[in-house]
Amino acid sequence: MDGKKNMDHGDTLMALKEACGGLGGFEWQQICAIADKKLNSNFFETIFQTILIESTEHAPFTSHFEPELEGSLTPTRRFRHLISVVPHEVSSGGIWKTRRDFEKNQLLKGRGLRWLWLKASRLYSFLQIHGPGCGGANGPSYRSIDKDLVEQEAPENQIRDWVQDYLELGQEIMWNKPAYLFFRCAERVPAHKGPLGAKNRSLTSLRTLAIDPHFVTLGAPIWLEKGGQCR
Repeated sequence: MDGKKNMDHGDTLMALKEACGGLGGFEWQQICAIADKKLNSNFFETIFQTILIESTEHAPFTSHFEPELEGSLTPTRRFRHLISVVPHEVSSGGIWKTRRDFEKNQLLKGRGLRWLWLKASRLYSFLQIHGPGCGGANGPSYRSIDKDLVEQEAPENQIRDWVQDYLELGQEIMWNKPAYLFFRCAERVPAHKGPLGAKNRSLTSLRTLAIDPHFVTLGAPIWLEKGGQCR
């Protein structure tokens, strides 16, 4: 385990303690109770059994970030892109309306929903793709707009600028992407803590990892080693 001796075990243990609030089951309760005590650097080796998962295939390793976007409770020329809490019509597994209905036809207006208007920016589009704090979706699968912009002969290195500027054609292309995310209000998360993850607990910078629960138990410690280059 390369680098283990130089690892800050305190930061890792704090990340585990943060996750403990969202973990159930008798075994996790015991582990979390032990984590609350003063421990040495061998805590993880003592409590957990190490299992090696490795691959020789090339794969991208990506990171997440927490965007901060300016918003307004009322629409203006500057703030004109809506995010909303989940309407009662949205159900698990069903499909209800399209992005065009919500943004162009203002289907959500006057429904008494809690909402926020954002500025036009690339981050708004990423918000609709990645959906941190997502409370639900209208149902259709996500479809990338990159192919549509290439067909309009948008220069490859300017595709994101089309989204950012929201030119008339760019807006029409965005409306042809039917998938739309709704959000939830998280007012009780302290400003110094990260956004909420799958267990409704704050994520820890450089210590929280997105996993597939089919292969790794949510909350389980992971030692990660990777090669390659950053770009």
